[in-house]
Amino acid sequence: MKTVARALKEPIDRKYTRKSRVSQVEQYRSSIEEWLKQNVKISRMLDMVKYEIEEKYEGGKSAFYDYVAKARDEVEIKDNEVMIRFEGLPGEYLQIDWG
Repeated sequence: MKTVARALKEPIDRKYTRKSRVSQVEQYRSSIEEWLKQNVKISRMLDMVKYEIEEKYEGGKSAFYDYVAKARDEVEIKDNEVMIRFEGLPGEYLQIDWG
């Protein structure tokens, strides 16, 4: 009954707010980034955080793999953000904007 009474008192257009949770894998982020740079396999990373580090990872395998995939994408983007300057001699290249 308390739930129904509370629901009746709340406004109808109330938006749902999700509680933010921190991933269990987040604490290993710096180690994961280093391992990615050293090309360590994901299965080996999982073994290291489960068995070889003092604060052992107790979460699931799929959550760890998903987090590493996102971290890998971010590391690759950081590494690929090199700007290459393209220059030619005057009159060598033609650029037209048809806009």
